[in-house]
Amino acid sequence: MLDKLFKIEKYRYHYKVTILGIKISVKSLKLKIEKLEKDIQDLALASKWVTRGRLLFYNNADRWTTEEKKWYLQQECYIRLGYYPNLRNPKSFNEKMNWMKFNYFDPHQAICVDKYEFKKYITDKLGAEYVIPVIAVYDSVDDINLDELPDKFVIKTTNGYGGLAIKVVKDKKKFNLDKFKYEFSPLLMEWKNLYYYSLERDYLEIKPRIIIEEYKEEVEGQLYDYKFFCFHGEPKFVYVAIDHFPGVKSKISLFDLDWNKLPVEYDGHPQIPGKFKKPKNYDKMLELSRVLAKDFPLVRVDFYEVGDRIYVGELTFTSGGAFSRFVPREWDYKLGEYLDLDKLPKQYVNVLPEFMPKENRK
Repeated sequence: MLDKLFKIEKYRYHYKVTILGIKISVKSLKLKIEKLEKDIQDLALASKWVTRGRLLFYNNADRWTTEEKKWYLQQECYIRLGYYPNLRNPKSFNEKMNWMKFNYFDPHQAICVDKYEFKKYITDKLGAEYVIPVIAVYDSVDDINLDELPDKFVIKTTNGYGGLAIKVVKDKKKFNLDKFKYEFSPLLMEWKNLYYYSLERDYLEIKPRIIIEEYKEEVEGQLYDYKFFCFHGEPKFVYVAIDHFPGVKSKISLFDLDWNKLPVEYDGHPQIPGKFKKPKNYDKMLELSRVLAKDFPLVRVDFYEVGDRIYVGELTFTSGGAFSRFVPREWDYKLGEYLDLDKLPKQYVNVLPEFMPKENRK
């Protein structure tokens, strides 16, 4: 009887107190600090695991068998996706992408994931107006000469991914070059290659370099990112992300080609609230995505829309490293139906060399 009249429950960093049926939320600084400390610990553990994993594969690339690498990916999938993937008979979108890591390799994809070579590829396919111009390319951070650069520019690495390894410089006079060298030089180390984390073979061939792009204020302040998922040359759905700010969790929604929002959450991100307007250059984006997708069984084509201009952001062949969580999970399998592994170009199936150091590969 007393429990119904008076009860205290701990919820995150609040206490919920119920008195005579009336609920009161009491904030607790102690609980808030405890949760913050746990988040920091979790982040530190994740960082150590990623570093350990990359160094492990880099230092032992000639010793790990293909089966051992598959086991590693299955473990990672279970942690990230919540289920143990079937790589012998893949059905879901993530399962099929992970299967392709071991059974499919198109050398043209390796060109497209390089942030510098990609621009040449898009220029040849669509025209120079669809890429942001490059000012300079450097093999090392020590090669950067600020005197040769404009007051505003954007720095990227050729092997960057997921929006990482990007530095926007809006005032060269305030740019701390030494700090930049300290932060970015590790990103050019070979063992930092994405392959040593997610085993994406396309990235293994990238030459780590620094590229300087023209600063486009409209692009750098761009809130909207349109990503067209294309299967066997045809776009099937669109991923839209808004609110790309440091420390802010982006809002992400998936749309069908008729611009109906799909009832699925992506990788723990909140959905875009309410109705979201279709971009005015949507039909042109569809057209361009078909042009770029026709040579690949699976590719994600990313666009920015700036006024009447369209820029191709990147081409991605293993979205999210094949660790993207869809909720409810049935959507992972629905999207997987778009990719028919029997239709993969035969010349690129089962032609992968053994996973061994570059100097030993032919």
